[in-house]
Amino acid sequence: NVLPQAATSNYCSCLGPLDGLLLLGTMAKWTIFLPALCLYPIWITIGFENDLFSVIPTYYPMMLAMVLGSMIAGSTPLGGGVVAFPVSVLALGFSPTEGRDFSLMIQSVGMTAASFLLCFKKQNLLAGHGNLMSKLILCNVIGVIIGFELLGSASPYIVNIVYTTTVVCLVFIFMYQDFILRQIPISEMTENSLEETITDAEGGGSGEIIREENTSSPNHTSPKRFDEGGRTRMTFFLHFFCLPLFAIAGGMLTTQIGSGADIASYFYGSLVNTISSRKICENSLTAVSVIIMACASVVGSILRYTTREVDGKVYSVLFACSPIVVLGAPIGSLFLSPSNQKRLKHFFYALGIMQLFSFGVIKIGNDILAWIAVAGVICTVLVSLFIHHIIVTRWGKENNITSKQCNTN
Repeated sequence: NVLPQAATSNYCSCLGPLDGLLLLGTMAKWTIFLPALCLYPIWITIGFENDLFSVIPTYYPMMLAMVLGSMIAGSTPLGGGVVAFPVSVLALGFSPTEGRDFSLMIQSVGMTAASFLLCFKKQNLLAGHGNLMSKLILCNVIGVIIGFELLGSASPYIVNIVYTTTVVCLVFIFMYQDFILRQIPISEMTENSLEETITDAEGGGSGEIIREENTSSPNHTSPKRFDEGGRTRMTFFLHFFCLPLFAIAGGMLTTQIGSGADIASYFYGSLVNTISSRKICENSLTAVSVIIMACASVVGSILRYTTREVDGKVYSVLFACSPIVVLGAPIGSLFLSPSNQKRLKHFFYALGIMQLFSFGVIKIGNDILAWIAVAGVICTVLVSLFIHHIIVTRWGKENNITSKQCNTN
């Protein structure tokens, strides 16, 4: 299990503050569950001193739900809040604020344990993304602080509507990405005839994109050079506008529904993959989102604890579920592979659609304006996805036509 010295130094240079955890790679395999081994003695001591073991049977629905919720938290960008928030509100009768507090606090346990495992067992997923993580974490923390300060008095009813709408929109976006977008064939030009490289101009430091055509053709033309200015402007737009926007919005959403920082960071990574030529693999995006959500949930939990406004039953259900998620989330991260991730995503699709109906019937009821608002946002997302599909399809056809013309010349 000992990493080569070159690989270890490469990882450490990429991850910066996480270097210490990476050194655990030379230790025994059982250390991936070190957070659980540290938690259990503390959990037992607190339970006996405060007579909390008697409350465990009361919250068995949440304990059962968090077995699956913690697995989802560790292996997908959805976060354990997608299970913790609705179950606490619908099954346990928590208010939306109490559900938010529980979602934050339970993820501060599970996501932190999953982050530890990722830093120890899945360093390859994080290598090269240390700079991205640090920026996203900083902006997410800013968003959490802003959210608690500006949105602290938000109506619980509005919180329910925001949460339900967000989850349903995520369902449609992920379904579009999995079932439609990935079925669009890559054009022959992009796949075979051209190879994109970045070279430095002679005597200068500015680079330019060169698309080199397949020189196996006897009548190939000279390489086409594209203006690097457009690429520079796009990079500036992604890193200095989209990144803070997505991260701060995700932090603010986390203060309302107990989740959102992970989803926002994953969406930002997906946007980078759509626009930029430098792709980030999906599993790496998921691993980064888990660590970012861990940081956001820890900061949010500390801020809520300092207010002294958290209800006692939130701490009780936190006590009941902590020993489950501290194992479940790391185990979920161990199954971080495309095949298993698809299965968990498919379950999320069903859960998100079912949640729309359950929340709608129980909480929204006959509020026509609320239903119009939810339907309007969902329709806007669906129309946007339809337009995106048209643009991508036409772009692919044009590239195929151009490719055929190049091959026949």
